[in-house]
Amino acid sequence: MSLSPGVAGKDAPLAESQARALRNGVRSGQFLPYQEMRARAQGRVDGQMIGSEFDPGTGRYRFKFQRGGSVIWMDMDGRTGRELGRVGQ
Repeated sequence: MSLSPGVAGKDAPLAESQARALRNGVRSGQFLPYQEMRARAQGRVDGQMIGSEFDPGTGRYRFKFQRGGSVIWMDMDGRTGRELGRVGQ
């Protein structure tokens, strides 16, 4: 998956271009809000979120977590809220 550049920290906003595309998509009902998706992702992974990205072309969110010495990436569908997959333990 090719995601837009820019990783946001746990409390930092998405990159401006990602945020603008996401706001427009949320307003139109195309995408679920970032805060909702973030909460869903955090509920599925026992670890600290250390970054996130949004790809407006595919409508996917990518969340990055750290658990101990491991990094976990989780992709989620921004239209349905479904987990699409994850890498890492």
